[in-house]
Amino acid sequence: MFRTRSFRLTLIGNSFILQHALFSLSYLGLKKGEISPFLQTFIYKTYCLSQFTYGLETLTLNKSTRNYLNISQNSLIRQILGLKPRCHMTSVLNALQLFNFDQLYVFSKLSFISTIKFNRMASVIYQDLCLNKPTMENKLKSFNQDIVLMESHFTSEISFINSNVEALKKDLKL
Repeated sequence: MFRTRSFRLTLIGNSFILQHALFSLSYLGLKKGEISPFLQTFIYKTYCLSQFTYGLETLTLNKSTRNYLNISQNSLIRQILGLKPRCHMTSVLNALQLFNFDQLYVFSKLSFISTIKFNRMASVIYQDLCLNKPTMENKLKSFNQDIVLMESHFTSEISFINSNVEALKKDLKL
């Protein structure tokens, strides 16, 4: 319980770091009407999101935490672009080629899987955990939650996801 709570607090703290990073860039024109929304998005993606998502691939977040972080990100983007608080964000995010937080979370998990493949020992351990998922269910609850999330997001078995990580990342970007 304590460990999960501290991870959640860390990520919520990252939300505040994101907000601080965003406000520190206001002198570059990262506020409404100063520069193009596409340039604002580029600055947001390269500078702010890297701080916001640091270490995300190693965390397991429940749905309510992901929703909170999605709302936080949407509020900041509305503020940058000068949109009304009730503006629906799906089409805005698509136009600016930004991920919502759930997509960011899945993308970070895919990046983690592709990184693991370069380390032989980590890859063997990961493959073993995936194969023995039912027997490890009680011991590795967070790992299984991530696997279930990935399988439900892509509506595929984890073995398919493991063998097609790069293609799935590319599809997610599109």
